[in-house]
Amino acid sequence: MKFHDRTDGELGSKYQQLPLLLGKTCLVRYTAEGARQHETNRRDLPPSWSTPTKLIISLGTSRSQLLTLRQRDWTEPRLVLLSPALFHFALDALPWPLNNKALLLVLEDSGASAWDVYRVGASAPAVSRYLSTVSVPPLQGQIYTLRREPWFRRANLSRLLLRCMSGDYPPFSMTSPQPDGTIALSGLAGDVWQILQQHLHFELVCHAEKDGLWGSYDSARSEWNGILGQLRAQTVDVAAGPFAQNLQRGKFFDFSNALYSRRDDTRVQLQDIPPVPGHEWDIPPVLGHKWDIPPVLGHEWGIPPVPGHEWDVPPVPEHEWDIPPVPEHECPECGWRIWLLTELVTVVVLNVYYSCFLTAILSSDISELPIKSLQDIYERRNQYSLGLLKDSSMVETFKFASEDDVILKKIWKEMISIDPRSLTSTEENIERSLADPRHVSLTEYNYYRITFTDCRLTLLPGKEFSASVGFPFRQNLPVKQVINYWILKLTESGILRKLHIKWENKARKEELCAPSSPIVLGLEESYTAFLLLGAGLLLSVTILLGEWSHYYTLRRARKP
Repeated sequence: MKFHDRTDGELGSKYQQLPLLLGKTCLVRYTAEGARQHETNRRDLPPSWSTPTKLIISLGTSRSQLLTLRQRDWTEPRLVLLSPALFHFALDALPWPLNNKALLLVLEDSGASAWDVYRVGASAPAVSRYLSTVSVPPLQGQIYTLRREPWFRRANLSRLLLRCMSGDYPPFSMTSPQPDGTIALSGLAGDVWQILQQHLHFELVCHAEKDGLWGSYDSARSEWNGILGQLRAQTVDVAAGPFAQNLQRGKFFDFSNALYSRRDDTRVQLQDIPPVPGHEWDIPPVLGHKWDIPPVLGHEWGIPPVPGHEWDVPPVPEHEWDIPPVPEHECPECGWRIWLLTELVTVVVLNVYYSCFLTAILSSDISELPIKSLQDIYERRNQYSLGLLKDSSMVETFKFASEDDVILKKIWKEMISIDPRSLTSTEENIERSLADPRHVSLTEYNYYRITFTDCRLTLLPGKEFSASVGFPFRQNLPVKQVINYWILKLTESGILRKLHIKWENKARKEELCAPSSPIVLGLEESYTAFLLLGAGLLLSVTILLGEWSHYYTLRRARKP
């Protein structure tokens, strides 16, 4: 292994093996700057490692050697080995960016000490933190400390100033103007940034976007507008409001870890079928059967024949059915009375079934969806319109759809792009859907449910769009990795979920719509359904009383 200059005897001969031991134990590929490449044997790597990581080792024995490192790439894993005499000079002379992955090893006679060093800005002083002692060869616990990524250790960003921009998207992001021209953040995003500031001690200064736009991409001019436009121009460092991620935005911005997942769905006005007095209800057939309304008393009850089958009672071999005759003096009228009672019981049962079924049909909320999916919207594009939030991620989803999403490209080209009213605010889209049953709104589910719930609109059962929501940063912002680590900690601890529930409950104005709302019928609409039932019951009770009286009259007549 070759270093910048020859190794100095003050470091001791055993420390010449330390870079090799660290590189092999950490399972990385290491190089000395200006020297040949060396790759660790892949058989030594764990199965989860697809390719080894490069580890750059720099040995500084003089100030001139350390100064040559100022223009190097500090975003890759790096070991900086030096003597104690050069420690403070290295802190002041080297860049140590906030996103560096370097470890500073101070080589001493009894061992080496490992330090994590970083700067929050180019003009800020370096912050150093002692990690552990490193023996030769390193112990397993020491190796674990050295292998971990440094983001969790960098919790002192007290000299960092982050410029941000945000807008109103309640309850996830809400702003209030301040006397100095800045804005104060509240809502879910405001709570997250407040927690991050408490842990990391940085300063966040936010302003509102003058046009009030979140940001969309103009492919003809190759530029972004709104908050994302300011982020692209690097006039701000981060958008402090929640933004959905998609492929188009990912090409221009870096995103934080997800705060939550959002879904966008289509809503259309229900077509209700109310009960109308005097209207004939056509009940659809079920499983090929027809609903035969039973005849009223006096009609003949015909049992429909089953095709290919005759109702013949087979004779029992060598057996005769001897039915003893009934003496006429005991019950001369039993035959016709039994027949009459059987028919009346049948009428009562059928009437009960018919009345209950008819009542259930008339008291149900019968609604139908005029369209079921985006495909239906496109096929009926001459009759229906589709509205999107004018600067949302869904505009980019339709506008820059891949070749596989044919229906999205067609809807954008033949419906949305030619209708200026299709791109507007969520409020205007909802109002238009309520006023026009042929206008379909594509809205974010949680935002609609919390802010605009209206039971006259319903969710289409077709395709949903889902995306992760996070904070966009300008590309290559060093602090992104540190903030990402702490957002991940908030997610794993459940704090982020509790904040989401907190702001949902605060913002919700009313209970969600019931899954169904039965139509309560009055007596005027439903009394005819119960006439046959009442008549059948009255007649059955009359006959029962007559039978009971006739039975006891016969018993008294037989007594001597």
